[in-house]
This record gives sequence, structure tokens and C-alpha cells, in this order.
Amino acid sequence: MRYIVLIITCFLGLSQTACAVQVFCSKVDAIKAEETIDNLDDWEKVFKAFNLYHHCDDGSIGEGFSSSISILLVNSWGRFNNSL
Repeated sequence: MRYIVLIITCFLGLSQTACAVQVFCSKVDAIKAEETIDNLDDWEKVFKAFNLYHHCDDGSIGEGFSSSISILLVNSWGRFNNSL
């Protein structure tokens, strides 16, 4: 599931750097990403968090992003197109 956001982002060309550059996830970035996951309650926040922390999308952080996106898909599907 976490790769769906990456694929959509790459496909739409909204974040060329997310597709082209591999960045190391520092401990500070990992902590910030985990803190951000709890506040992903709309599509704009998901997009911003993914752009900031895409390089940390692995393990528990990736699972947290996937969970937040799944909840948004269920609860906010009608507003998904507004975010594109």
C-alpha cells in the first residue's frame, strides 16, 4: 500500500526527486516521520508528509503511512479527487 502513493506521485510528476534520488533516513527524520503519521487526517497532509519523509518509508514508518492512507481511503474517498 505504501508504494501506491509513490507510484501516483511519480506518475503525476508531482515529485520528480522522490523518484530519482535515494536519500538516507536519519534518526531525526525517522522520529519526525513517526510523529507525523499520527496527524495524517487529510490528503494534503499525506502528500506533504510523503514529500518530506519518502526516504523513511520502510518498516514501522511505512506501515504507519499505509495505515493512515487506508483509513483516509475508507473515510474520505469522496474528497480524494479534490486533492489531485
